[in-house]
Order: sequence, then structure tokens, then C-alpha cells
Amino acid sequence: LTLTGTDVNQDLFDPTRRPSVLAALEAARAVVVFHETIGEKLRREVSTVAAKLQVIGQAVLCDGSRYDLRAAAGLHPGDFVFFQPAGIRRVKNIPAVVPPFERLSRRHPGLRYVLAGPVIEPEEAARVTALLEGRPWATSLGAVTHDQICAGLSAVEVVVNSSLSEGGMSNAVLEAMSKGVPVLASDIEGNRSIIVDGENGFLFGSEAEFEAKAERFLRDPGLRSVVGRRARSTAATQFRLEGEIDNYLALYRSVAAGC
Repeated sequence: LTLTGTDVNQDLFDPTRRPSVLAALEAARAVVVFHETIGEKLRREVSTVAAKLQVIGQAVLCDGSRYDLRAAAGLHPGDFVFFQPAGIRRVKNIPAVVPPFERLSRRHPGLRYVLAGPVIEPEEAARVTALLEGRPWATSLGAVTHDQICAGLSAVEVVVNSSLSEGGMSNAVLEAMSKGVPVLASDIEGNRSIIVDGENGFLFGSEAEFEAKAERFLRDPGLRSVVGRRARSTAATQFRLEGEIDNYLALYRSVAAGC
């Protein structure tokens, strides 16, 4: 059983969902989390899971097909694109980025915000749609394929993550970093497990900090280049696909041997 974030950070503490999470944990022969911070939380809440808990970090495989994201979003050649690949649900906290982008767009007319992701929670999607409506600097592409996301990363300047929680590490963040795209991400456990603020990305803990750091990226192409290079190096050295595969194979062999 692999835990990816919401199951531990939210469902485990929801009285209506907790019994289902506990039952699944009890039934599993092995439990995988992406980072030790999630493992620690799980051990505190469910001590019986400790003996079958494994930490296996995620890796990146982001080879995109041909996809013209800028054309799909109706962008112009000189536009500066903040890209947020995220399924539309409350935990992604998408509305939080709208006010600072609104203010930034007044100072930087070429700023564009592009959201791409499927509707997971219809009520949240209605909220997001209403917030973006009538804002010429914002575009929502709806659901796009993983290959299209990966291809589209080459056409954007910064990737945004505003999640309230992550299950150790965000695929969207890792994929952006693997392509050398600077990331501006919320200051939460999962993002801190990947990003060192000011080194290989930026973290924000408030609306004001988001606005200030987004503006630094807008104004300083040299900063974007340096942060992007460091991000690519982090992804290449610490999140290798071969390492993830080998760890899962070892775990599966161990579980199968005990059957």
C-alpha cells in the first residue's frame, strides 16, 4: 500500500474516513511513504504500522510528446508564464494565488497564469472558475495528459505549487525541477523535502511572500536560470528512476517471499 498524502494528512484525521484508512493499513503486508516526515506522522497515529513501513522516495520520468502549451493557452511570444499543473480540489489551494497575481499583473502586463488539471471536486472547480473569470491574465486549460504537461514545461518560466499538504513530495514540483524550471511552492513538509528555499526553488508561507518571490522571478532572468540549473541537478542526483525501481523490486520480493 502506497500512501500519497491526503490519506495521511487529512483522511486519517477525519472521523468518517479514519476507519477505512486504518482497515487498509491493517490489511496491507507493506506500507510505503515517500518521505520520512509522513512516516513519522503515521507511526505516531498508528503504532502497529511501524514494522511494515518503508520510505521510498519518488523519482521523475517526464518525457513529453509534442504539445504547444502557449498556443493552447492563447499566449503571445513575450508573455511570462506562471504554470500550475494541479487537479482541481481544495487541498491544492488554487484560489490563494489569485490575489497576488492580480496585483502583479498590474505592474507586469505580460504576466500570464496558466492552470492545467482535471476537475476532482466539482464545488472547488466552480469556485476556481468564478475566481478566474474576467481576468485576462489567467487561463485554465482543463484536463491535459501527463505527456502534454511534460512537453509544456519547456514553454513556461515558473511552476507554481500552492498545496496545503503533500505526501512527501509533489510530482508536479519534481517534474518541473527535472526540466530546469524554477518552482515557487508553498512552505509545507512535502515541498521542504525537495526544495531548499532560495537555492533550488522558492518557498512561500504567506500571500505577501508569494507576491514578493514571484516578482523576483519576473524581474531577474539570471536568478531564474541559476535556480533552474540547481533544480535540475537536484532532480537528477537525488530522485533517480533506477533507485525508486530497485527499492520497490526489493520490497516486492521481500513480501512475496513471506507469502
